[in-house]
Amino acid sequence: MRLLTQDILLMVTVISLANFFMADVARCCTTPSFSSPEIEIEVEFEGYDDVRDRVIYKIEVEAEVMAPTQLATCQCGVNLGSTNFQAPDSFSVINAVVGVSKDDGDDFDLEAFDGFEVDEGVSTQISTLRGFRPGGKSFGFSSAVEAFSLPPLQPEDAYVLGFLLEFDPDDFDRVNGNAIQFAAGSNEPGHPLNIFRNYQATLQLPRFQLNECDFNSDLACDVDDINALYRLGPIDRGFDRTDSTERYDLNGDDRISLLDLDEWLEKAADYNGFDSPYVFGDANLDGNFDSSDLVQVFQYSQYENGRRGQTWETGDWNGDELFDSSDLIRAFQTGRYEKQSDILAIPEPTTLLPVLLAFGWCVSWRRRTPV
Repeated sequence: MRLLTQDILLMVTVISLANFFMADVARCCTTPSFSSPEIEIEVEFEGYDDVRDRVIYKIEVEAEVMAPTQLATCQCGVNLGSTNFQAPDSFSVINAVVGVSKDDGDDFDLEAFDGFEVDEGVSTQISTLRGFRPGGKSFGFSSAVEAFSLPPLQPEDAYVLGFLLEFDPDDFDRVNGNAIQFAAGSNEPGHPLNIFRNYQATLQLPRFQLNECDFNSDLACDVDDINALYRLGPIDRGFDRTDSTERYDLNGDDRISLLDLDEWLEKAADYNGFDSPYVFGDANLDGNFDSSDLVQVFQYSQYENGRRGQTWETGDWNGDELFDSSDLIRAFQTGRYEKQSDILAIPEPTTLLPVLLAFGWCVSWRRRTPV
């Protein structure tokens, strides 16, 4: 994971020829652009700290690096939020780096910029710069950088300024889409700390996913994820995946179908510490298919009512949006009812249905009977 550094005495100025700094070109050592497009921010989900309950993202922006000719203090920072949309308290920038983004993917950090540390003085200074967005939450870094020579770049390579961000996963919607600014500079004459301009104005984060079974990015693999899969449409018939539904294609066949539900049941059970996959019929996902599951699904009174939109916990175990006899047949055919399937003789589905229907009727009747 490439650490991001702030220092960029290099006065990081956007390599895409845009004036990132809100200062005149001569002082900022930037190359002016007559028609520079908005510079995008490269963002990747890096991981999750389960001890502190924080998700971590890496962001990078292209920049132009100015190598110092003598020992200099390099500075950089990030400002997130505005008066109308403030950053959450959990949001923090924890590291900064300067590196090279290689066209062949063999990226590396510039060792000269190692050692960036949080600098409250730089954080305060950012809030005084021209172009600063009021109401934002600023984070500054600095590092002493010795004189060095920049490595040559190939035509498609670029210098980048990067940062590591972290926040409480519950605050995702308060970070995603929020206004963001970058600043960089040094204590060198002619290269002061400045705020970039012509950058993407808002931070767009990809949804974090700790495991393939965590479809809804809530740091859990549970029934809500199956329901997210079901909301795509009737998976019993299957349909082609799109770019936006790729994460649901767990078996990689470019289709969304029951095969993906099978994969989910296996991956989620493993993620939750079970030795064997979840089975059809395990409505509460406790690892067992037993009477508690049947009580649960029949209490919803959805059996054979013809209403689509049923979910895993209401008895739709075959992905057709209904709870009917086909779901019960599928569940009992697994041979896993009450976990003692190798001891108990499970009746054939045709003889079992009357018993189940009577069971369902009794549950519904008890539910409707006044106390």
